[in-house]
Amino acid sequence: MPQHRPPGRRGAPRASRESVRGRHDNGPGIPDAIKERIFDPFFTTKEVGKGTGQGLALARSLIVDHHRGSIHCDSCVGEGTTFEIRLPLFAPREPDDERDDT
Repeated sequence: MPQHRPPGRRGAPRASRESVRGRHDNGPGIPDAIKERIFDPFFTTKEVGKGTGQGLALARSLIVDHHRGSIHCDSCVGEGTTFEIRLPLFAPREPDDERDDT
């Protein structure tokens, strides 16, 4: 019985070492002038008292610093924003993990 594959995919499925997730919205987009600051702690475009500027900074810290993944933002003003998160499926080995316990 033939195996079902998504359109455009050829060959055997490849094993992946990471999980990739993306989210897209159709909002106003993020202007280039502030895009490089969106992951900075306390950065916000909201009026005083309406935001702490911690959301994306905390997300970046968890994804990059704690899980050794990556988060990328692609945005076009007037078209929306896409965030892509990549997380390793297996923890990278630490130098101490190189020892042979057998």
